[in-house]
Amino acid sequence: KQPCKTPKSTFLSPDHPATSLRKSDFPSFANSALRINAFPFAVLEKPPDPSKEPIARQFKYAHIPWKERIYVSGPRHSGTRIPMSFFIATSIKNTSKKGTIRSTIKHRLRTALNMIVARGAESGTDARGRQKLVLNEAKATEQGNKWLLHDWTYIFSPTLELYRMPYPVMVDTLSKALHSIRVRGLKLETGWQKTPYVIQRLVASSY
Repeated sequence: KQPCKTPKSTFLSPDHPATSLRKSDFPSFANSALRINAFPFAVLEKPPDPSKEPIARQFKYAHIPWKERIYVSGPRHSGTRIPMSFFIATSIKNTSKKGTIRSTIKHRLRTALNMIVARGAESGTDARGRQKLVLNEAKATEQGNKWLLHDWTYIFSPTLELYRMPYPVMVDTLSKALHSIRVRGLKLETGWQKTPYVIQRLVASSY
């Protein structure tokens, strides 16, 4: 495999194993409605202005470089808020020339994500067999934090199809996408935890 050509010195964590991967090696999801790519904070580029804080500051804790961490995964936040770093790229080519339509797509996508993670939304059917949205607050409390990869950022690239997509369909699609990305991301993190550096830290911490 050819590693990423970006100079490692530009990454937030130059020593992280993820900096040797290609962009295509990271978790992604795609269908006719949208594409989602996920990347660990470690491979994000450092801000060009040193005075600017890294993206992780938005979530009340700073990004911790690879060599200062023993475990790669695991939540590092408290309270009921679930931090999620994401960016929605609504290109004119894939959506619309009208700014109002692009704004609506962003709003609908944010709403669907919030309903899944914070309110336990899922697709169901009514008495007539029609698809409807079901909110499960208990499920959100128990599983809301399990939809996301911690210390990762998500890039959503929607198409115009998302503009009129019913929320039950959108929630079902996003739920499957988030689950698939998390499974693949955790598999990568499991491999990173087996690197010589992490093993050395774990052995040292056992004494």
